[in-house]
Amino acid sequence: DVHGRFFDQRPNPTAEVTAAAGRAMDDFQRLTTQLVNDRSAGKGDDIVSRLWRDGRAMFPGWSARDVQSQLHNMFLGGKDTTSLGIANAMHRLLVRPDLIAHLLAHPEAVNPFVEESLRLDPPTQYRARYVAAEVGGERFPFHHGDTILPLLAAANRDPLKFPAPHDVQLDRRVNHLTFGTGPRRCVGAALARAEIQEVVRAVLEQIPDMRLDPSSEPPVFHGRMLRSYQPLNVVFTPR
Repeated sequence: DVHGRFFDQRPNPTAEVTAAAGRAMDDFQRLTTQLVNDRSAGKGDDIVSRLWRDGRAMFPGWSARDVQSQLHNMFLGGKDTTSLGIANAMHRLLVRPDLIAHLLAHPEAVNPFVEESLRLDPPTQYRARYVAAEVGGERFPFHHGDTILPLLAAANRDPLKFPAPHDVQLDRRVNHLTFGTGPRRCVGAALARAEIQEVVRAVLEQIPDMRLDPSSEPPVFHGRMLRSYQPLNVVFTPR
């Protein structure tokens, strides 16, 4: 959680949060260093062995540092972005009781609802990309070697691509860019979708009358690259 807050959840983290994030990273390195070194032969079928084996096959000079970096990305991508996507889906339900009623009456609509939530409130607002070839026109040229920041959140609300872009439309059939596209598309997209879908189904089944607590701090959509609605204080009838 400390690392999540440090990683773009707060534009100006306090010294305490920064120090705690540094300690968390040190702990992660200690936990994984021995594992990475022990499996450097790359003979197993586990993820660390495969990172060693496949990394060496693709990149000269592939090292333990590279393997640890990939593990770090997996931990971050498997936790932060998915949990923020869940929070954003929950917020959209909390401010739209009509959507809750519709999903309760039509459970098959959960999957398209999750897609609309991911499109409207992507946990990742933008991603840095390296320009590998000259593209664009005279007005907006991209040159080889440039680094650009495609704004996924803005593209997902492009009215030329998505009619009524700010509305939830459960019959949309247009793909959004929350998980990226092309060879750098998120490798965990299918898992993230499944996790968010199952959480939405479980919450609707267990606490269908959930609503925002009017006496608590209201949620705010904040962050820079990673964004979500926080806090989500709810009230409901316990079973």
